[in-house]
Amino acid sequence: MNTLWHLFWTYIIFRRKSYYKKTLVFAVVPDLVAITILIGSLATNGVDWTAFHRAFSSVFARFLPIAMFLHSFIIIGIAFLLVLIFRLNNLKPYFYGWVFHPLLDVFTHASDAFPPFWPLSSHIIPNRISYWEPQYHALELNVINLILVAIAVCIMAKDNENKSFEAKLIAFILIGTIASSLFVYNQGITSPWFMLANVFAIAAMIVYLARFRKFLV
Repeated sequence: MNTLWHLFWTYIIFRRKSYYKKTLVFAVVPDLVAITILIGSLATNGVDWTAFHRAFSSVFARFLPIAMFLHSFIIIGIAFLLVLIFRLNNLKPYFYGWVFHPLLDVFTHASDAFPPFWPLSSHIIPNRISYWEPQYHALELNVINLILVAIAVCIMAKDNENKSFEAKLIAFILIGTIASSLFVYNQGITSPWFMLANVFAIAAMIVYLARFRKFLV
């Protein structure tokens, strides 16, 4: 899954916990290499997905070991064991977000999947679903994801959990949803079902922000 949805779904899972912000840190950290390439491409080429793909293809391979390190259950397990040994309990919440990231990726990446047990094994768990590759049901996955996002936002609007933080997060997710949709559209996913699911999710976020706009300042 792309980083935007890692952030969103990690928040949904942990938003009722006092440490929810800590889980969000490592919901993003495993994708630092890709994020850095994206920022560099945007700064250099603007919103040009073809240029981003060229940059990604030429640069990402050089930093692949870093990405595999951050997506490895083995590395996460070793780091968590050290936290337990040294009783660094305040660090535990970071690991909840960290382990959820590669777990979600196992089910949403196909040709670009990482070996989850690196460096002990380079075996990649076979998967026929990808969030961005049309040949691996990207359309269906994105439609389902966007519908679930809209439902989740509606549920969030009914309670008073973390509204000062949550409204700003939803504003960020809204901007990211539009950008993410353009990326997926660029990959050839132009189905009216995809467009409709986008409208559904974006509308839910706009309504949410209109209701809680006082928390945006």
